[in-house]
Amino acid sequence: MEYREILVESGNEKLHIFMQVGLSARQNTISPLHKHFYSEVQAVVEGEASFLVEDQLLSLGQDEMILIPAETYHKRHSLSKNARLISFQVRKSAEDCGVFPLFKGLAAELLRESRALEESGKSNRLPALLSLVCAPLTEGEDPTIPICDRAYLIAEFFANRYNLDITLGDLAASLSLSEKQTERLLRHHTGNTFRGELTRYRMEAARRLMQNEELTLTEIAEKVGYHSYSGFWKAFNKEKNR
Repeated sequence: MEYREILVESGNEKLHIFMQVGLSARQNTISPLHKHFYSEVQAVVEGEASFLVEDQLLSLGQDEMILIPAETYHKRHSLSKNARLISFQVRKSAEDCGVFPLFKGLAAELLRESRALEESGKSNRLPALLSLVCAPLTEGEDPTIPICDRAYLIAEFFANRYNLDITLGDLAASLSLSEKQTERLLRHHTGNTFRGELTRYRMEAARRLMQNEELTLTEIAEKVGYHSYSGFWKAFNKEKNR
């Protein structure tokens, strides 16, 4: 038997997974009392199982998994008939033992891919599946951070709202800035005023609609945010002659 190390990303953590090829997909017997250097995960593919961890007895059903902290004595206490499990070790500190639910069928997918690894020596899907299995282990940690790239935020604002009645105040509110600060920021990133940038997005959309849609100019004017055809046509000609 050989161990394979797989690096996966779960939440904002990078986790090192250790699988014993040829054994992880077939471990379905009662085990002696033992411990591991790293934390261990046991997932139930089918049936039910129970584990004795130190002096605590924990039961698992299908599509559930148990996390057993490193250097903690444990053993499989019982298995239902035809129970199937898959196990691996993860380099992650854990203070307490815990039972976590899995997405339905995820453990079975993991079992299939681990067998593919055993048969062919490779599996492209295994890291992605392992990251999903390990997601509950990083639960409670928020991997998201606010976007601070204001050029990106400005572009997204216009791209998604150019067809609406929007103002400089709306953009300022979305950036949590004053209108004066927003105006300076807009000039810096686009070289345009608010009205100029809005018109640029509207005219670009109008040109694409003219090329790809069978619409009248009045219909196009409405779709890009103009309430009157004359206002649209005036802006369109002004932009075209620049």
